[in-house]
Amino acid sequence: MNQTLEGHTSDVRCVIWNDRHNKLATGDENGLIIVWTLHKKVWYEEMINNRNKSSVQDIQWSHDGARICIIHKDSVVTVGSIEGSRLWTMELKGRPRHVQWSPDDENMLFLLSGPEESLLVYDKNGNWVKSHPISSFLQEVDSSSKECVSSINWYSGANEEDGLSLANIAIVSSSGRLYLCHNLNERKVIVIETNLVEAKCQWNNERATLAVSGFDNGVGKIKFYDQEGKERFNLRIEKDAFISSLAWEGSGVRIAISVGSCIYFANVRVDYAWARCGKDIVVYAHQRAQDKLTMHTTFWNIRSDERHCVRSPHLKAVISSEERVVMVRRDCKNRNACILQLCDCIGGTINLKAVGIYPESYCMDSNFVIVTDGRVIFVWVYSSQEDYRGSDELIFDIDEILNIKSVATTRSGSNQIPVALAVASSNSKLYVARVNGTLLCFSLPLLVLERTFTFDPLIRPTVLKLNCSSTKLSMISLNGGLSVFDLAKNSSKTRSSTTSTLSPLVQRKDTWDMIWDDDNPEAIAYIEKAKVGSCILSNDGNSLEFQETCSGYLLRSCSTHISAIMLDDIFSASFMKICTLIQRFDSKTLLLLSERIEEEGLVKAISFAEKHNQDYIWRALARAAIDQRRLDIAEKMFFRLQDYVGIRFIKRAQQQIDEIRQDAEIAFFLQDFNSAESIFRFDLALNLRLSLNDVHGVLRIVRQSEYNDDDISLYSAWDRVGDIYFDRFDWPAALTYYSKASSFEKMAECCCLLEDFDGLKAIRQNIVDQSPLSNHIDGIFQSFGMDSRDKRMTETYSTNTDSLMSEFDNDVRSLLSDSALMAAASPILRQKVSVMKAFKVQQEKIIRGVNAWRDSAALHYFILAHRQLYNGNLQFCMRTAIKCSEYGDVNVFDERATWQLIALSSFHLQYHEVLRRALIKLETLSSWHNEEVTVLGQYRDLNLHIFGLTKEEKPTSATLESVYENFLEHGHTYNACTLTGQAIFDDSPFLSCNCCNHNMLKKEGRKKVMSCALCRSNIILSLD
Repeated sequence: MNQTLEGHTSDVRCVIWNDRHNKLATGDENGLIIVWTLHKKVWYEEMINNRNKSSVQDIQWSHDGARICIIHKDSVVTVGSIEGSRLWTMELKGRPRHVQWSPDDENMLFLLSGPEESLLVYDKNGNWVKSHPISSFLQEVDSSSKECVSSINWYSGANEEDGLSLANIAIVSSSGRLYLCHNLNERKVIVIETNLVEAKCQWNNERATLAVSGFDNGVGKIKFYDQEGKERFNLRIEKDAFISSLAWEGSGVRIAISVGSCIYFANVRVDYAWARCGKDIVVYAHQRAQDKLTMHTTFWNIRSDERHCVRSPHLKAVISSEERVVMVRRDCKNRNACILQLCDCIGGTINLKAVGIYPESYCMDSNFVIVTDGRVIFVWVYSSQEDYRGSDELIFDIDEILNIKSVATTRSGSNQIPVALAVASSNSKLYVARVNGTLLCFSLPLLVLERTFTFDPLIRPTVLKLNCSSTKLSMISLNGGLSVFDLAKNSSKTRSSTTSTLSPLVQRKDTWDMIWDDDNPEAIAYIEKAKVGSCILSNDGNSLEFQETCSGYLLRSCSTHISAIMLDDIFSASFMKICTLIQRFDSKTLLLLSERIEEEGLVKAISFAEKHNQDYIWRALARAAIDQRRLDIAEKMFFRLQDYVGIRFIKRAQQQIDEIRQDAEIAFFLQDFNSAESIFRFDLALNLRLSLNDVHGVLRIVRQSEYNDDDISLYSAWDRVGDIYFDRFDWPAALTYYSKASSFEKMAECCCLLEDFDGLKAIRQNIVDQSPLSNHIDGIFQSFGMDSRDKRMTETYSTNTDSLMSEFDNDVRSLLSDSALMAAASPILRQKVSVMKAFKVQQEKIIRGVNAWRDSAALHYFILAHRQLYNGNLQFCMRTAIKCSEYGDVNVFDERATWQLIALSSFHLQYHEVLRRALIKLETLSSWHNEEVTVLGQYRDLNLHIFGLTKEEKPTSATLESVYENFLEHGHTYNACTLTGQAIFDDSPFLSCNCCNHNMLKKEGRKKVMSCALCRSNIILSLD
């Protein structure tokens, strides 16, 4: 639509879009703010606010779209709601320039200009939280920084994976220096020299990409960075082009750039984690709508439309070769390491390999996986060769290529400046492109330097790819330039120290993807300026095959066609039809053949096929003959191809007297299944869809058919559909269709896998005693320890089950009575046994008036506190340990360990009052042995050293919440969350478990679990 919005009488300073509620806010020089809304395809003024005192400096909607913050040049800040009501107004001490909402919309960040620039943090209600002087903040991470801030932007974290803690805040100084940090308290800040002046930055909230615009030697440029600070690509605008503002499209694949009175629109190539496995499998990583905190990887068969989804937390990249896929994942225990997960084509894990570096470039072939962090290269021999007897992993520094060491002696990379930009490999060669413009060629798996090439160092490649014969190499540079080199022509025949210079055979600009042909080593396909092109390299010159419009990613290139996948559409709408997600472009030869058939006919087109004499041309000619019902010509083509299946099809089709039946045979052979289904009878169409494992097609045919509920064919169809779902591990769906088919044996197998014992009982009641299936179900009950009084069994199985259960009870009583054995067991095992004991006591009501869950709760908080300590979360650890100290009367662990934990965490957190109480408690415990007198004396000396100082020398103590103070001082107990160990306050909504009667904070439960953290019983989470 095109509509002029009239209402402002002065220059508009701010235009901000509310994506959640589809509203537009604008502010002008006179202080007039208008909120526009769309009604019946026309924009109207919904709200107007006019201070008429000062111009609008900045406007920002909160990420949920519920609030709007407006700052004026006279330092007045106004926060309002989406309904139009003013929530609060205040005046800042300084001149605010920018405002940003925190990712959770709980705080606001104000950038104040002036002699002392500073960052002010206020909560959403206008209460001051903290302040950071810009100079001190920047100089803490970069002592040479003396500039002022040019731009600041806070990433919403909408699609950020849980637990990564990547950069969210971007600050650009006036000299173009970029600072990335997770939050303002973070001292681990990434400093990047962008070499851009008058820089501005803007996060893409959908794809976590940062765009930084500015001048580079008088040329307008935009550089794109990820959350780790790596430059992904850059975009050159034009000379003397001052970029006044940037705006991302909601999908994150396009960006609008304001330059003077013009607006430029650019397509941004998103670096998706995806790969092609074999011919028909596409593997891509994504975040599911119901679980956006964890990455998932989908293995999609584009031929059958089957999808297998697996969890892949902390995923970095996906690479593949033939029928194998490797997922590169960050090691959650070491941020500077990664895990290589080798999978098959449906997501099944084959092998795992821990690597002591975090890679920036990676590649894979049929035998090796190679990853590099820029200096150190790691080679994993995942598919060993017959004549190779060395280690399955090697690691070496590029600058020490003659000192290749085993992984046993070297495990981690260097923190120096990276020198390697990209890697590519074949089954026998490894190529490494370096920053200085050299290309190193190593032999695999011995990693001997064979050849050295040089190329233009200004190219700075980000992607390297080899053709099918490893004779040519293509690379895409940081600015999108494509270069193709002939390695065989420039190979050195002398020693490896001899250097050869590479001259590009082909050069293209604005290229975002390229792929070599599977069959022809001289053919390469690429996407240039949203057009797919194909080029044939030859000694006589490079011939351009064709160019077609395409905005996808290249999937495959072969002699017959080039296919591209629309990844942008897959991530925006995952349930589109395959035909709309896969684009196919026929080769130039096939296009010429089609024109020759249309213009001259089949007979004269045979001469064209004889001239080129390629199998795929003869096959295309045979298909065209079948489409025109010229079966005699098609038969000759199949004879030439020696295609026995095609010849048999021709004979079978010629024997069909009825023309309709012949059309059905042809449609089936050409895989036009929709046309074949429209011709077949219902039973034949049903068998067709069953043979294709097309469940949706089967259900559609059944709904349209006139089958009776007792039809044998229908029962067989339901049983076959159940088999399809069972093979996909979708047991609930398989059980549904097995029940429709009355297939009791398969129903029992599904119920067993689902542990649906009520369903097994219902099946058992519908079958005859002493039958093989009844004995099988009774055996299942017995293997799970079910009591014969609850389940209907045969007499033999009932007697045996009672005997086994009696022996089990005796063994459990023996274990529980042997306290020495339990004391030697791990806390986790003891906690599991205590939970079983509590369930038994609660079920049988053995001991009345006693809390059966006290032992379990004590061990649960004890284990939880240690986990929080090992994860570095000392705040939660101290509070959980305080809750654990409430169970000092429970004899399931040493009470000293709890107070030692409290003392350790409170010391590091500077809660000195808590530390004092913990040390006093440790001194007064009666559980010390005579041989531990020395340890007890050390506690007394430590207490005297810290708290025996004068009043002026005593350290200041942090303040603890009153609920913990009341417990430590007076012993007042409190409720605690079983998931985090933190206190549940009166105004905190919580969930209660019906089994153990313990509580959990509702916000924690909604995000992470559907079961009780203590007893693992199911908890129903309400959606209010």
